[in-house]
Amino acid sequence: MTTTNIRIPLAEHADADADKWNMSWESLFGGIVFISPQFCFVDMVNRNEIYGLKNTLASYPHLLSNTCDAQYYLTLDARQCFDEHDFEARWLAASPEERSPHVLGALAAVCSKSQNLNMARVYCRGELRIWPLCNEPEMFFDLLRSAMLDDIDATAIPKQPKYIMHSSWDEVLAGDEADDLREVTKAGLMLLRTKLICYVFDFILRSFCSLETPILTASYVDPILERESHEPVASVASIRERTVERRPSCSYLRCLKLAPADGSVIFNRCGRCFSQIRRQGFYCSRECQVADWKLRHKKTCGKTPTFDDVSTLPEYPAAGVLAAAVPVFL
Repeated sequence: MTTTNIRIPLAEHADADADKWNMSWESLFGGIVFISPQFCFVDMVNRNEIYGLKNTLASYPHLLSNTCDAQYYLTLDARQCFDEHDFEARWLAASPEERSPHVLGALAAVCSKSQNLNMARVYCRGELRIWPLCNEPEMFFDLLRSAMLDDIDATAIPKQPKYIMHSSWDEVLAGDEADDLREVTKAGLMLLRTKLICYVFDFILRSFCSLETPILTASYVDPILERESHEPVASVASIRERTVERRPSCSYLRCLKLAPADGSVIFNRCGRCFSQIRRQGFYCSRECQVADWKLRHKKTCGKTPTFDDVSTLPEYPAAGVLAAAVPVFL
């Protein structure tokens, strides 16, 4: 099958001129209506067909391992930044102009590492845009919360990540695919989105708190940890068995408690947010709801997010066509 090329700003341009590179992305997001989740999914399926099911499966364990690493270290770093550097209060007190260099710097630093990380920004159109990340702190912290692990064991990196979901992808990701390659591609998309978002947020946290830049590699091993090796993915069946949890977690970022799977504990939902804008904000206790209200939720409760309210951007041309030289999952 003929592949469909998506013209995107090249990864190397993120290093050369981050502002212009990002403007090109915004022009792409705002001006080409057919870059939808369904279009992205079909495009990835087409490109994976070039490599075949066997080669695509061979790349999957590497992506899985990388994603688990990224989410694990993001969670550790976020907890350190909350507890030792008062990140949440400082981010809320900062102006959008003060936040912007950290967000843009994180996006450029991560996407410049490889063509496939850069390409993955197409799959995160609903999350990784400068204006909302800098101007909508409620959405920023909601996304950070969804990227962090709910329950973390400090002695081992998990073998399965917590997928970062977005409503725009629900239709694409719903149900099982009869075709094996399409099912593997769908699983890879979920991992790739989660991996990129975790990397970007880890960079933002560390940059804002003046910490050392995180290492973007699956081979990095913290000597304190007893790292468990990931089992290779041997078949499509093992990928089909993956689970995607949608249990609510506490919206207070210093808690993040996950609701029990058996439904024995019902989390309270913010009534105003749900009734007015259908936003799902859950709290495990009255104490967490009051604490979150005082810290950040009071300013945004029941207000419609302006995620696509991006100011007029110059029309930079797309810099080139991404020609993947390796299976798209890597």
